[in-house]
Amino acid sequence: MNEPQNTRLANQGTNPPAKKELRDQIAAMLPEVQKALASKEVADRFIRHIITTVNTNPDLLKCTPASFFGSMMMAATLSLMANVANECWLIPYKDNKTNTTVCQFMIGYKGYVKMFYRSALAKGCWHGYITE
Repeated sequence: MNEPQNTRLANQGTNPPAKKELRDQIAAMLPEVQKALASKEVADRFIRHIITTVNTNPDLLKCTPASFFGSMMMAATLSLMANVANECWLIPYKDNKTNTTVCQFMIGYKGYVKMFYRSALAKGCWHGYITE
């Protein structure tokens, strides 16, 4: 059957993939990532960052494929690099209701600043520490 890649990944249910299998699936998502990002070079760099993120945080291997690839595509759509300069993170959480591990996408403060400066309305942004 010739179904789209993202449909196949979403239909895999809650079984977490092995590390090599996940790397292959991430690499297979390159055309979708290229659609979300500006160029092939940026998409290749994004994929390398995602693979490095999985290598440094093995708990991501336990995540459901749908939640992992959904979080990955959210980062690509917003043009934020995961675990780079506090732009965004892919964080595995244990869901006790379904007894699975899910991946959640979180934007870091530098990601918010980066998105702010992309706006045509942006004039300036101050960000820093506030202490007493």
